Amino acid sequence: MEIILKNIPIPFLKTILSEPLIFHQADILSSHFFSSAVGRTCQYAEVRDWDAFLQGAGTSGMLLAKLDIGMELKNVVVLISHESSLGDITIHFGEDQLHVSDAAAAKQHFQKLFQKLTELLRTGLVSSIAMGYEPAEDPDMQILELRRGLFRTFCQNISHSPELQELCRVGNTYFCLSGDT
Repeated sequence: MEIILKNIPIPFLKTILSEPLIFHQADILSSHFFSSAVGRTCQYAEVRDWDAFLQGAGTSGMLLAKLDIGMELKNVVVLISHESSLGDITIHFGEDQLHVSDAAAAKQHFQKLFQKLTELLRTGLVSSIAMGYEPAEDPDMQILELRRGLFRTFCQNISHSPELQELCRVGNTYFCLSGDT
């Protein structure tokens, strides 16, 4: 599965990596950061001047033991790609992490996920969010899309997965009740 946070203005990439995506330095199992402005690769802990690092084009990645994005995900790969003015953050994780044995607990986890994602949209730091099977930007693989004023599910892509059907149900209910669309 993947969640893609799209079209993030470069100055806010570091902000998103510290909140609302919550992880601790100890959760980083490995990292690889590259920026054309710096001209070399480095580890996450070595990036001191984020403004300078994020100038120019670059691609970076981290393997995290856990990441909190409203719900806790484990063994997550976070990819960061940026050009001169905008960047994307892609979060890869196993579909099995959406499997919660208790229906009430699943609903609660998914509501927290949607709350965090809508907070991101409200801040204006992210223009849209896609979630689905990799590649989530592909319409055939996309499960849901969030943009300011829009929450859309692609039920035809998830008919075989009760967990993903519940995710979409919770999302539809959350957005109808909260008025966040």
